[in-house]
Amino acid sequence: MVEHVRAVVGIPMAAVSAFCVLLIFEARSGQVEFEALGFRFRGASGPAVIWVFSFLSFAGVIRLLW
Repeated sequence: MVEHVRAVVGIPMAAVSAFCVLLIFEARSGQVEFEALGFRFRGASGPAVIWVFSFLSFAGVIRLLW
């Protein structure tokens, strides 16, 4: 477990942190909608895409800093 702390603790914490970011966005502005690279994300796809981007950025930072 000591060798793989990133996998055991880091990845689940990245998922929880991404979910918290998503909850803060929804609490502050209501339903999340955004537009990027010519695509418009509304409805259920908006929060799902924001969660995926947040999770990937947290996981990338964990890998970069370890």
